[in-house]
Amino acid sequence: MTFPSDFTWGVATSSYQIEGSPLADGAGLSNWHRFALERGRIVNDDHGETACDHYRRSHDDVALIKELRAHPTLCHPAPPLHHWDLPATLEDHGGWLNRDTAYRFADFTEIMTRALDGQIQDWYTFNEPWVIMHEGYVNGAHPPGLHSAPSGSILALRLGDMPLCFDAEGNALDRRTS
Repeated sequence: MTFPSDFTWGVATSSYQIEGSPLADGAGLSNWHRFALERGRIVNDDHGETACDHYRRSHDDVALIKELRAHPTLCHPAPPLHHWDLPATLEDHGGWLNRDTAYRFADFTEIMTRALDGQIQDWYTFNEPWVIMHEGYVNGAHPPGLHSAPSGSILALRLGDMPLCFDAEGNALDRRTS
């Protein structure tokens, strides 16, 4: 298989899945933290208390990424603002089914883009929105653990209204077709 010369390769991490230390430095509970601690939700009752311990080993992990020998002009951070985990407080008030969560997400987006102004070229709003919708709201395998096709439909509409990625100036970079 041949990829176009301008194809962008990526290396990713995913918060609760790799970080460990989910409550470090004053962090609050996330829906994933709470979900994983419910017996029977995760195979072997595994959880993210330690995970890959990226929180404490991030310098080593970055060194491993550098070993991939990614070309520096083609390698730039493009963080997702939501990678499946939501503050438990927002989940307690309806999560993504409550329109207020989208407003809080907009506030969070503004805080992050201002705090990292000039350091991030491209932002992604959601990592795999279909997984959030299907596995969390229809299939129940991810938080919030619902088994509700109507809830999944509502969420699909809400997420469908949001741009999937944008640049540092706030311009939508979606490549969706209508």
